[in-house]
Amino acid sequence: MHQPLVLPRDIAGIKLPDSALAQKAVDLAFRVSPDVLRAHVVRTFVFGSIGLVKVRVVLYDAAQNS
Repeated sequence: MHQPLVLPRDIAGIKLPDSALAQKAVDLAFRVSPDVLRAHVVRTFVFGSIGLVKVRVVLYDAAQNS
């Protein structure tokens, strides 16, 4: 039987979703996708999240200084 993939809890300080639905989606994607696509998806999520954190910081700083 197939063992579900377990991703780390966080990458570069970015918390990965860990709900049952997220785990099922990751398991399916990793079973049917090539390695290069799997790595791309995780990288995209992490880099996108880092960008969102920076945007939130800039917006917070702007709001504090207005």
